[in-house]
Amino acid sequence: MKKIKPQKGRLLISGPDMTDNNFERSVIIITEHNEHETVGFILNQATKISINDLFEDFPEFNANIYIGGPVQKNSLHFIHSLGNKIEGSLAVTENLYWSGNFEILKDLISTGEIKADDIRFFIGYSGWSAGQLEMEIEEESWIVLHSNEQIVLEKNNKVLWRNLISEMDEDYAIWSNLINDPSLN
Repeated sequence: MKKIKPQKGRLLISGPDMTDNNFERSVIIITEHNEHETVGFILNQATKISINDLFEDFPEFNANIYIGGPVQKNSLHFIHSLGNKIEGSLAVTENLYWSGNFEILKDLISTGEIKADDIRFFIGYSGWSAGQLEMEIEEESWIVLHSNEQIVLEKNNKVLWRNLISEMDEDYAIWSNLINDPSLN
């Protein structure tokens, strides 16, 4: 399989030998990649915490929080498909955006202009310093895939890692059948 370079909007799939428990069998959307840093959010680490559990003044909204990564776990982030409706949004792909004005977001939710399928909330983020991600890719800790905008906002993703791996060529597809803990074999 030809190696793809990391860039904004691409996906990172953790390799089966990932030793960092924060990223075991994770799928990450890269929201920023430049010469200084890379930022992304884990797509397949859902919690049972709702956005309404975190904020008393947030309009009633059926959206769970995801663990975005181990960095700044006291910060809230969101990825959405609402483009310029939310001032301050940063384009990740043609149809996906990161962040934006939180008060405008709340107003749009209050008026029913945002549905749960339009947005995903994250606590914390995943981050790499200059050259760090490239080094980890070279060590085969990560595989880079082209963007798949549809899966980024998809909520049912418990088997996301396995599904993406099984769609790859046979060198990688065999990983999809590996058990989490080989000592249990």
